[in-house]
Amino acid sequence: MKQKILLIILAVTLLLLTACEEGQAPNQQTGFVGGTKGIEMSFVTNAPPEKVSDGGQEPFDVVIELTNRGEHEVLREDVFVKLEGFSASSFGVTNNDLIAHPEDDLFAVRKSPDGSIITSPSIPVVFEGLNYQLSAPANVPFTFRAKACYTYETIAITDICVKENYNDDRAGDLCKVSGERTVSNSGAPVQVTSIRQAPQGRDKSTITFSIQQKDLNPAGKVSRTNTECSTAQQDEERVFVSVTGLVTGTTDEVRCIGLIGGDSSSGYITLTKNEPREVSCTITLADRNTRVQPFRITLGYDYSTYIDETVTVVYTPE
Repeated sequence: MKQKILLIILAVTLLLLTACEEGQAPNQQTGFVGGTKGIEMSFVTNAPPEKVSDGGQEPFDVVIELTNRGEHEVLREDVFVKLEGFSASSFGVTNNDLIAHPEDDLFAVRKSPDGSIITSPSIPVVFEGLNYQLSAPANVPFTFRAKACYTYETIAITDICVKENYNDDRAGDLCKVSGERTVSNSGAPVQVTSIRQAPQGRDKSTITFSIQQKDLNPAGKVSRTNTECSTAQQDEERVFVSVTGLVTGTTDEVRCIGLIGGDSSSGYITLTKNEPREVSCTITLADRNTRVQPFRITLGYDYSTYIDETVTVVYTPE
């Protein structure tokens, strides 16, 4: 038994050494907490109540708690909740009364220097003074849908290999140009799921990465940034991609294929639900001193989700 354990340990050690010799990018020791969550929602108990009387006899409030589970801070003006599923006037309010912002900013989740996780407090969104005005012919259930829309951001980082000659990969080199790279993402619903690097001639390198919506909540939807979660065809499932934190000299160049509406290193892509979308960038650097170089990708988007609660208006005999 001991001999078998020793053989297993030896085999694992050899695999790790082989990976190092082949120039695999090192694991990213980032301060990210990670995860695929953004803002989560919940109804406060009894707000709304399960049952209310008809005929304007029982005013009530609806209170939604928003909790930021990801790593991008959301200002209160960049998130709103809208109540749907019923006529505003039937409940004694206006359509404008059914849209509200939280009472404070939604702080990002953070990892402290000692490794502990600092969570974000829940912030309420309050809708006051709803009161069913009509006489119900019988008990009538209404679906109260609370739909949240917010602007969010993902940061993805990796290390790439820079060389004087990108075609020259040899055993024992500081790093290898060709191969998959380990990527780390901040906690957010949209993620960079893979990155690989390849040479493109002596002085250029190609970085290809995949982007995917990873939040498993079926209600979650992506839209173009700052469109209030528009479902218009030109806005739905759009993510703004920006390659940042790389260019260091005046003659450095990043040119990406597949991005629309930005510049050579930024623009929008269109996602397909739960499917990865690839972007390819060619990088030319003036300073090609052999090194491991940080590479950063920023994703910006609007994100929407919803939750439902049933409120039954109870018929009151005259």
